[in-house]
Amino acid sequence: MKWRLYVVALMVAAFVTTACSDDDDRFTADDVPVKVMETFKAKYPDTIAHWEKERGRIKAEFVVNGQETEAWFETDGMWIGTETDFRGTLPDAVRSLIETEYAGYTIDDVDWVETPSVNYFSIELERHGKPDVRLLIKEDGTLLG
Repeated sequence: MKWRLYVVALMVAAFVTTACSDDDDRFTADDVPVKVMETFKAKYPDTIAHWEKERGRIKAEFVVNGQETEAWFETDGMWIGTETDFRGTLPDAVRSLIETEYAGYTIDDVDWVETPSVNYFSIELERHGKPDVRLLIKEDGTLLG
């Protein structure tokens, strides 16, 4: 089960963070499959989105409570996951893990990722002279991967 959550988390992270080299810039709300639009409207009522098609999936970009958000869908309407820019204070368990395991690193970027099977923080750490580190951490401080 833990392995399965890890794989799902990595898949969502890959979908969300991949380069946009094959974006379809001509993709509009009129091009969004009906099932995708129905799923989107059920999850995010009264929300207006910019739509893109990437790597065979549909991506909605929108703002929720002032935070940039991306939601990913299969073309059949299945919701894959949502990534939201995180602003605020990380849970104590998450901060403790970073301070203990990655002393000397600073937090560069934090996103909150929700999927059908697991929710987690995607955190990018940086340290002068060292490669950046990306962590996937559940709210309780459990490291995914």
